[in-house]
Amino acid sequence: MTRWTIASVAMALGVLSACAPKNDDPTAVPRQKVEEADNLYATGKKLEAIALYKQYIDNSGRLREEAYARIVDFEFSQGNEAEARRWAQRAVDQIIDPPYQGRQAQELHALLYAERWGKPMPENLDKADAVRLARNIPLPELIESFQGNPAAANGNFKNKYLQIWAPSFTASDDPATGKKTLILKSHRPKDLLTVRCYFRDDSHAGVERLKPDHAFIVIGRGEGKQGNEIIMKHCFIFEHEVPVQKVKPVPPQPKKTPDPIIVSADTLAQAVQDDVNVAAKKYHLSELEVEGVVTARPMYKGRISMFQFDVMVIDRATDKMVGFTIFCGLKDPVPEGDKRLDDFAVGKKVTVRGKSIAMGNGQVTLTNCIIVRPSDKGEAKKKGPAGPG
Repeated sequence: MTRWTIASVAMALGVLSACAPKNDDPTAVPRQKVEEADNLYATGKKLEAIALYKQYIDNSGRLREEAYARIVDFEFSQGNEAEARRWAQRAVDQIIDPPYQGRQAQELHALLYAERWGKPMPENLDKADAVRLARNIPLPELIESFQGNPAAANGNFKNKYLQIWAPSFTASDDPATGKKTLILKSHRPKDLLTVRCYFRDDSHAGVERLKPDHAFIVIGRGEGKQGNEIIMKHCFIFEHEVPVQKVKPVPPQPKKTPDPIIVSADTLAQAVQDDVNVAAKKYHLSELEVEGVVTARPMYKGRISMFQFDVMVIDRATDKMVGFTIFCGLKDPVPEGDKRLDDFAVGKKVTVRGKSIAMGNGQVTLTNCIIVRPSDKGEAKKKGPAGPG
């Protein structure tokens, strides 16, 4: 091979090398700098370490909880409260939960988190309080939130008690504990995530009574997203608990159906928006007869099991109009193509009768609902309540 041939080959290889795509890892340098900061911090050179953390931690691909804790604790120790607050706020905005050592940093984190995302709810909330405080969230809406913006979804739903109406489920044993968990899946093809529910020790009997084709309401504490699942823990199946009493048997008595509380969707929604505690005393766990305009009725596996009224109410704190939803779970689901669907078509004003089981956070849920026709309103006691058909 001649000298000129060798030179030509070398030049060609150089050109190919220059044109080849680079596989540089953009996190390599930041990760190296963070490791350097770790070493500096371990040897007591905190000032230099904190400077490197601030510059490189967010681009390093490393877990950031420890670094954020060191930054905020250090700035407080130096009397730099404004800088400490700035980094603590960044942690809160990104749903980072740093292991702060200083009490001042811990209290600031709790304050900023409550201001940004609302106060976290305790794990050991009893069932009555969980029912009262749980936020109604449709399963597809919950999944869509985590698919679209996981950080914001964590802020809205993590460490909060949620109430989900589930049309069906699949069961799966937890490999770690061997206990049964339920997996909830949306009926919409675009909803790729699922919800996995872990149950309280005193709630497994309610789980065992479920059948796969039965709709039910589950209440639990949101724990955020793990892989392709949204996790809920401390769950229980919502059931009306009747205390057991030892009484002497009495002859059967004719059932007296109490008159329902008649209220419009707008009035009910505004009452709950204004003061949920006052509204609960009047409407919670009561039979209601609500008139409103149907705005949605999702179909699942060829059946309509619920519909909703969406109305606008006044937020007294801001003097602005905000949305409010009343969910109506049907006592008897109606199959696709059934003429009874015309009775509660979207856009139609209807009257529905059902029991209120949850209210607050811009929502009310009714269960065991039936459609009340105009002819039934005056003769409800004579004929009894009418079903969807």
